[in-house]
Amino acid sequence: MRHVPSTAVLFFSTCLSVVAHANGTTLMPGGVASVSRGGAVAARPEDATAIVTNPAALAFIPGGQIYVGADTPFQKMCVAPYGYYGWGDAKSTSSGFGPQNDTSTGNPPGYAVTPLSPVCNSAGTFPVPQLAAQGHITKDLAYGIGFLNPVLVPGQQFGGDDGTVQTPYGPRPTPTRGTLIKQTAVYASDPSFSLAYRFMSELAAGMTLQITSIAARQSQVQVPPGSGTSPSSAILSTVYTQDLFIPALTFSVHAKPIPGLDVMGAFKWSDDLHGSGDVVFETNTYNRPYQGISAQYQYVPYKNAPVRLSDVTVRLPWAATGAIRYAGLLKDDKAPGGDPMATERWDVEFDFNYTFDARTSNSSVTLGQDATLLYQKATGGTEQSTVKASDLGTLTFDRHLRDNYALRVGGSYSVLPRKFAVNAGVFYESPGVDLAYANVGAFSFQRIGASIGIMARFGSWDLRVGATQIRSETVEVAPPPNQSQAVGATVTSPTTGNPIGSKILPDPNAPPPSKADAVAAQTQFAHTPQGVTNWVVNAGRYTASFEVLSVGATFHF
Repeated sequence: MRHVPSTAVLFFSTCLSVVAHANGTTLMPGGVASVSRGGAVAARPEDATAIVTNPAALAFIPGGQIYVGADTPFQKMCVAPYGYYGWGDAKSTSSGFGPQNDTSTGNPPGYAVTPLSPVCNSAGTFPVPQLAAQGHITKDLAYGIGFLNPVLVPGQQFGGDDGTVQTPYGPRPTPTRGTLIKQTAVYASDPSFSLAYRFMSELAAGMTLQITSIAARQSQVQVPPGSGTSPSSAILSTVYTQDLFIPALTFSVHAKPIPGLDVMGAFKWSDDLHGSGDVVFETNTYNRPYQGISAQYQYVPYKNAPVRLSDVTVRLPWAATGAIRYAGLLKDDKAPGGDPMATERWDVEFDFNYTFDARTSNSSVTLGQDATLLYQKATGGTEQSTVKASDLGTLTFDRHLRDNYALRVGGSYSVLPRKFAVNAGVFYESPGVDLAYANVGAFSFQRIGASIGIMARFGSWDLRVGATQIRSETVEVAPPPNQSQAVGATVTSPTTGNPIGSKILPDPNAPPPSKADAVAAQTQFAHTPQGVTNWVVNAGRYTASFEVLSVGATFHF
């Protein structure tokens, strides 16, 4: 039977790596006011989106409101990997994509010496809807209710659904297969409920309860230990997880010590995702019969029955926010306080957000049943290998995330007081991942952003449009200088034609470790048996940019 010793390792490396990507990529707070002001809205009691940023501010908003909007993110998230599909490993005579090491004249290079292909996130984009309402139970007691989300990239896909990309040499496995191929939200909902109380005219406190329900599906490919870098034994793994009850609480305090000055502080606590689900393995997903190898040694793709996961735990971040704002008031102020459009000529706000992402670094999974993998032979019949759930226990995986912070400055100016205003803002975000472990599933690098927007009031209606441009730093992750060699490999350089023995073929495009931002440290397997090569999978040049377009309307009643 093939791969029996590696099946347990496969579960360690595949289930854990995939479920770890359940959080998505968050760009900034949601809502058109946020998108117009660089996210600097926590200290400005303006509309019902305060439910998620500063529930205490609801107590200062006069009357009642209904807010409807949509935030649409556009992204370009790419990696140009360093190295070759086989890193020069010619251990296997077949790859499922032709010979491993064919460098003869007139032929494309063999699989092992084909340069890794650049790949970008090809997942489609769509508007993220926002809906919220707020009002007053008494003069000092306010409420809020809504379905509000941060601006985030809703999906990721690198290569095709089958885990391949098109190259000048024909189809090849997507270079990100060892970290992430595809991630989609099957279902998501997060109703929020808020209460705020104003103890005196200058001070209020509030709390929001948010209940998140989520179901997600993620795909990844692993090559079992002992198979070298040949994809002929690769297994496509698709993990489905869900948790329909994830509570989160946001507490905030808001003070107005003098007219025109707002100061606030907030803290968000979230429970972790404690879900269940299943994993489906497609064995030999890249293997295709071709001439030059006996049919008795060939295997074809085979999709196994789902294997139950009894517990999937993904820790979610906590966050703290502090903000201060000063506004220039209109001299002929006759409107009730708390409505910036009616009482202010201009304002400037500074926000500081701190996210406790390091606590989210570790994820775990527990197998809910014994798992048997079947391998389909091209000549008919199957082979199988089995791992017992009791032999695995609870498995853990470290994503090497770290705490990060954001500095935001934003403001508004009423060109036509009480009728038309312009908004603008800028922000900076620190990185949220150890760059040695940078990968397409953890695109949390340094970012800067700039926003602009307009707002017009027509009677009881406020109409707004906002846009944000975000640039991520370019991150260079160099291949390690001591990358493991393929034992017994014999490779010919595609440029010189000279044998390079068992040495790793260096990529001339890769920066030396001394000039890179980090040296790649993420490997194919979370755990490997002694003596098995563990290849790095995250060396490359990472680039990203984002644009957000937001529209919204508020009705005052």
